[in-house]
Amino acid sequence: AADQGLANAQFCLALCYENGTGVDQDQAEAARLYSLAAEQGFTRAQYDLDRDDAESVAELRLHADTGCPAAQCNLAGRYMKGIEVKQDHAEAVRLYRLAADQGFVGGEYGLASCYEDGTGVDHDDAEAVRWYR
Repeated sequence: AADQGLANAQFCLALCYENGTGVDQDQAEAARLYSLAAEQGFTRAQYDLDRDDAESVAELRLHADTGCPAAQCNLAGRYMKGIEVKQDHAEAVRLYRLAADQGFVGGEYGLASCYEDGTGVDHDDAEAVRWYR
């Protein structure tokens, strides 16, 4: 879908590349995909493209606390990998769940991966499949 030019898919794939979720982490590819989505007016991509890394965690927390699923998912990835925050798998799962409960694909995928791998939650293949669907 991202290759077909769908902005939401480009954004979700950018999150995956930024956080190394399901793919090797690649900041350049993440920035390219954010740019493609932002050019189509996808505001969440514009936010991720424009943010300053030095302020990113504080800004992400602010946006995550106001219910932005993209920020919740992005911050979850940082907690999962310990990027600019202390690694905390339980917090990552909590944030992925908040995003997933809003129907945000990146949150659903992140939460499913946690259940599949048993990271931050007990390993549960049935729950992983439920979130992957």
